[in-house]
Amino acid sequence: MPFLVIPFPAFDPIAIAIGPIAIRWYALGYIFGIVLGWIYARALIKRPQLWNGASPITLLDMDDFILWVTVGIILGGRTGYVLFYNLPFFIQHPGEILELWKGGMSFHGGFLGCVAAVMLFCWKRNLPTLSLGDITCGVAPIGIFLVRLTNFIEVRVIAELLHCVACGGRASLGCAPENGIAECPGDEVWRFVRAGTANHKLQDSGCVGSLGRGGHQDH
Repeated sequence: MPFLVIPFPAFDPIAIAIGPIAIRWYALGYIFGIVLGWIYARALIKRPQLWNGASPITLLDMDDFILWVTVGIILGGRTGYVLFYNLPFFIQHPGEILELWKGGMSFHGGFLGCVAAVMLFCWKRNLPTLSLGDITCGVAPIGIFLVRLTNFIEVRVIAELLHCVACGGRASLGCAPENGIAECPGDEVWRFVRAGTANHKLQDSGCVGSLGRGGHQDH
């Protein structure tokens, strides 16, 4: 190996292995993202000053909604990946569609699944869709940030992490990945800060959601 070459660290994508059961960092990113997002959402709901009174979404509503949005993210993300990224393979190997631990989730599919969960839950509970949508948009960067971090555990994207460090962690500053595998986690920090600054306007339905999201790569 040349003297000045720095080898990339070889991270093990498996975080915990108990016999035949293996839990990957990728899965932990989703799990902790959803749990931390749920905790933050409950904190937003319990602050009446953010809503100019009582929140139209109760803590019980949020506790029930977390299951809906989890199902929406998983079904939407996996369905999008299967249909648009590797359909010929899954037609030949349909059993592998359920093997989520191997990776393969579409951000755009997960996003649509999340939107569907918000709309269906609000329709069933007769809740304001924009208010629940604002909460969801406000907490989403937490989960996306953690999942993006787990993408960098794979050796194939370590180079992108170094590129992100060089540009300060912002895709808008030239930190977009060259191979389209993952987006810099630093951008999710920026989106979380933007959403947080808008949370004081939660009484204006749609305020946080109107911030929008930039282009994401699927993984």
